[in-house]
Amino acid sequence: MKPNIAEYKKMLAAATPGPWAYEETDSGHIIRMGTAIESPYHHDSQHAIEYDHCCYYDDDEEENDAENSQANEAAANAKLIAKAPEAIESLIGEVERQAEEIERLRKALEWYADNSNYKLGATTLGNRAREALRRDTPDA
Repeated sequence: MKPNIAEYKKMLAAATPGPWAYEETDSGHIIRMGTAIESPYHHDSQHAIEYDHCCYYDDDEEENDAENSQANEAAANAKLIAKAPEAIESLIGEVERQAEEIERLRKALEWYADNSNYKLGATTLGNRAREALRRDTPDA
């Protein structure tokens, strides 16, 4: 599946700017967001998402029992959500960097694949470049 980078960038731009942070509470977790838009009305700005999963760690039970496993999973979900904007932004940057590198290498291969760039005719390098270009699929 090819990532829709433009869509992800729009989503990040529309979301509350970071940093976002994870905080554990007595009844769940809070995802604290950086700088939310201040409300012009009498409502508090949404700087936090309270994730009250009502799952509690049970010290009397085994670490991997159902109740503790559920609490661990809920904590992992909240941590993932809090880290998502930073992770998505980082991954977009890496995908864009790799796309630029692929394009640079493609241009180099195209030069080697072009027989007119050799004074003495086709070479083994030209054959290898043409083979690499045939295998390359930009949508993969």
